[in-house]
Amino acid sequence: MQGAARARPRAASAYAVVVSVALLGLLVWTLLPGRPLLARHAVSDAAFVLAPALAAWQCLRAARDPGAARRVWLLLGAASVAWALGSVAWAVDELVLGRLAPFPSVAHAFYLAYPVLALLGLLALPRLPSARASRARLVLDGVVVAASFLVIAWIGTLGNLARAEGQPVAEALALAFPVLDVLTAAVVVVVLDRVRGGWRHPGSLAALGVAGVAMTDGLYAALAGAGAYTTGGPLDVAWPLSFALIAVAARRPATAGPDLSRVSHRLLPWLPAAVAAATLVASGRLLHGLDPVLAALTLTLAGSLVARQQLLASENAVLHVSLEEKVRERTEELLQSRDRERRRARTDSLTGLPNREALTEQLTAAVAAVRPGHLLGVVLLDLDGFKQVNDGFGHDAGDVLLQAAAGRLRSAVRDDAVLARMGGDEFAVLLPDLRTPADVEAVARRLVAALAPPLLVGPLEVVLGASAGTAVAETSDVIGVHLLRDADTAMYAAKESGNGVTAFAPGMHVAVRESLELEADLRVALREGQLQVHYQPVVDLAADRVAGFEALARWTHPLRGAVSPADFVPAAERSGLVVELERLVLDIACAQLATWRRTSPGLTVAVNVSARHLRERDYLDTVLSALVRHGLPPSALVLEVTESLLFHDDDHVREVLERLHTAGIGLALDDFGTGYSSLSRLASYPFDTLKIDRAFVASLDADPSAPVLVATVALARGLGMSVVAEGVETEAQLDFLRAQGCEHAQGYLLSRPGPAALVAGVIGRSLLPVPRSASDVPVVGS
Repeated sequence: MQGAARARPRAASAYAVVVSVALLGLLVWTLLPGRPLLARHAVSDAAFVLAPALAAWQCLRAARDPGAARRVWLLLGAASVAWALGSVAWAVDELVLGRLAPFPSVAHAFYLAYPVLALLGLLALPRLPSARASRARLVLDGVVVAASFLVIAWIGTLGNLARAEGQPVAEALALAFPVLDVLTAAVVVVVLDRVRGGWRHPGSLAALGVAGVAMTDGLYAALAGAGAYTTGGPLDVAWPLSFALIAVAARRPATAGPDLSRVSHRLLPWLPAAVAAATLVASGRLLHGLDPVLAALTLTLAGSLVARQQLLASENAVLHVSLEEKVRERTEELLQSRDRERRRARTDSLTGLPNREALTEQLTAAVAAVRPGHLLGVVLLDLDGFKQVNDGFGHDAGDVLLQAAAGRLRSAVRDDAVLARMGGDEFAVLLPDLRTPADVEAVARRLVAALAPPLLVGPLEVVLGASAGTAVAETSDVIGVHLLRDADTAMYAAKESGNGVTAFAPGMHVAVRESLELEADLRVALREGQLQVHYQPVVDLAADRVAGFEALARWTHPLRGAVSPADFVPAAERSGLVVELERLVLDIACAQLATWRRTSPGLTVAVNVSARHLRERDYLDTVLSALVRHGLPPSALVLEVTESLLFHDDDHVREVLERLHTAGIGLALDDFGTGYSSLSRLASYPFDTLKIDRAFVASLDADPSAPVLVATVALARGLGMSVVAEGVETEAQLDFLRAQGCEHAQGYLLSRPGPAALVAGVIGRSLLPVPRSASDVPVVGS
């Protein structure tokens, strides 16, 4: 369809060129001197037949396309056929019968049908106004223009022609032709003014062609009446030219141009009326009396103008009311749209809860409304472990989790409370009209408890904790954002302490600031290489040799000095830097082990890994890449996971551990004995080694029988796991562990942790002590 649409303008242009050349040839021929009379009649008659026949053919072709313009081309095609048939009858009289066509004749009947059909075709143009009022105004404009043209023509020639004596039929027919020509001209003027699309629109071209036929016919009548018409003269080119214009219009695609707004819509009916009035005054007919026809035309003209003005006034009134209604409707739409946008801007799109902006506004109003004896409470709550779920299972799972958490929280607050999502996994609750700070803490604990049961994420059950901070305003002098800041500080303290709920207290800001500064310094330390790795030997008690080392991160700050792992490791976990930290330790430890194994092939290295790092999707690739990069077999690496991991039945972590175990990497459960639910789940994880926490070992000093320690070693042996005792500091502890069948130990009694260069000397040496105290143990290699 698009190709055809592009081809039609080119075809129409070529057609116009051919027609123009033919018409130019006809015009040149008419200007040649000495042409025989018969030849002039023959050429003119042929042009009068062929040109309308060609126009009829093109119009009927255009009428085959369905659409609103089909009726236009059918009527214009029928009009062209009528003219062609009239020209055939005229030619038969002239060329075959050798006579001038009588008046009236068959030819005149066909010629008379042409303007009637052409006028109907123009009035059927689909680009004319479609509204009822616009149609009525168009008709009145047509009546005004037609009446104006008829007044001018009646004063000029039509009146004399009507008063001529002769046969009634001939007189009526003679009068019908110029009257129809005048009406055609009037309709063409109105149509050309109203057709949308400009002069290039096919309707405009067709109207010009119809006007050309009417004007040429009128000029012919004037010349013939004066005896000045010559057959085969230049005037005979005007008829074929007009029909050629209709044919070209039928070949153009109906692609309207811009909808032009012209001032002529307002001037059109008045300008012809003014010319008619001026002609009427100049003729002196008003002084000597009007004949009935002229009087009727004048009254029609005046009445149409008055009716048009009344219609225009009515239209303007309706338009004014319509515009007022549309302005009112549009104003309401804009107000509703603004309200929707405000609600949307103040609502969290995921949970449907108020967002931070909305809560801040309501908090400001609530603080101002605090009454004596009442207080305003704020609870700020953060989901523990949400980021690991979000990173491990994707943002879609995280969104489902947040929606489920929002539903739990919504059901746990009273109706007058305001629950909002502050962003990420952080929620806030505004509690008005409370009596004591204890009421705020009670609500906070109820919220934390609501999130304790597992949350469903598809087929998975996810167990999340929550940390909440509370703050209260007892007077209206408090600034709302400061209240939120205090609750956030308390929440941060709750997360650090693990208490679940913490109320804000003066001095907390200092601790939070110090913690944030520590996290910032740690970020710089990782970037600038301030962290080192120390190693503590793990001793094989039966062989009395170093079986491997545990890699431990150490940090010496340029200003703080040595920073304890008990401080910077939790900071790394809170900030998410623990992943980067553990990758650094893994890479350094593997590189160092590769160096040691050149002379001691059996050594291993143990590296701590957090649950957060295990939930990273690329963790397995990270570990395997480090082994390949440093040329180590999987059995050379032991990954130590803390017992707290067993509290969360995480299928993803379990799968990663299974794949690590299948790859041949050693897995150790670190700090065993610090939890309370690990025994029931221990057998379901693929651990090779159980590391007994130093607290268990230290308990030997108070209870030498240590039944729990004995049971733990027996449990590990029953599960086929080797046992490593941590924190061995006395010979009594060492002797007890050896007696229970503990295979490996590490602690200050055997060797303190140290840099690689310092501890390298213990490789291949005996570290089991002769009787001595722990205080006498130096750093190995010193």
